[in-house]
Amino acid sequence: MKKQRYLLILVLALVGINNYSCGTSLSSLKSFNSTGVSKPTAHIEKFEIKKITLRDITFLFHIGISNPYPVVLSLSGVDIDFFTEGKKLFNLKNSNGFKINANGKATNIFELTLKYSTIVDLVNSFTNKDSILLDLKVAIHIPLPKLPGLAKDITLKFDLQKKIPAILPKVNIKNFKVKVPSLKDIKKQLVSSVSHKIRKMKPADVKGMFMGLLNPRKRRKVSVKKYFKPKEFDIKFKVSFNIVLKNKAAAKLKFTDTKYRFLVNGAVLVDGLTSKIRQQGSKTILTIVSEFSSKNLGKTIQSAFKSGRGSFLLEGGTRLILPGSISNKPLDLSFSEKGNFNLR
Repeated sequence: MKKQRYLLILVLALVGINNYSCGTSLSSLKSFNSTGVSKPTAHIEKFEIKKITLRDITFLFHIGISNPYPVVLSLSGVDIDFFTEGKKLFNLKNSNGFKINANGKATNIFELTLKYSTIVDLVNSFTNKDSILLDLKVAIHIPLPKLPGLAKDITLKFDLQKKIPAILPKVNIKNFKVKVPSLKDIKKQLVSSVSHKIRKMKPADVKGMFMGLLNPRKRRKVSVKKYFKPKEFDIKFKVSFNIVLKNKAAAKLKFTDTKYRFLVNGAVLVDGLTSKIRQQGSKTILTIVSEFSSKNLGKTIQSAFKSGRGSFLLEGGTRLILPGSISNKPLDLSFSEKGNFNLR
């Protein structure tokens, strides 16, 4: 009998409920229908940019839902349509079996990632813009119990807006320079080596071999060539270069200290942290000054020095400073960019 009373209350509460909406104020739907009986409500607790790369942007959603009924309700899914300048970009769906306990409240937390490549061709004059305004139409679907006279589910709707920076990047490596260590530094390494063969080598010969490896045009005829294996040494080379990030759109990309990992022909050459960052028009220029060991000079890196040209992979992360209209705090930005560059 008690269960029948619960079902009767549920029927009275839900009959005629179909679609409800609220505006960009993100306020909850009205809690009562015309009969004065409570119904499920939903509101956006949080909607923000969680993280960003040079190729995509991830949004974080916190959707709070209240269940006034003495039965468990399930969230069948959330549909989000993305629009910009009146054009639909695409639809994203989230469905994770989310449940709201009887007479309870719960928050559904999820992330959605938007690729910049989806936007570029649909936005008029993308390269002239520093930001893009996105319009989001959110629909939350909640199934109803299978009872005569009830709809299959109810749909709660919201309209949201969010500005994002306009990013269309191109990354180049410029001014790549490697300095061969001095005879004094090479001699220190040779005399401290546990290898009798290496201790017998002449510093000038070893330096000549390294110079020839880094630039074959400077190769010298030396007596230790047949013994020469760079990985048997631990001699430090100074290296410097510029990472030039050009944004083809108008947004200024301002970075804080940047962690990086730089690979040449698929092998790690250097990694570290740089704070030497400057703006030059539409370009963000990071200056790298580091060192690497001769142990890093495997066959793939040697082939790049031999030809004077190689592929690069630049990985890392920083904090991106954006206008307050987009974010009032720096955003975590990660990157993984590849291309080709000249070593001399």
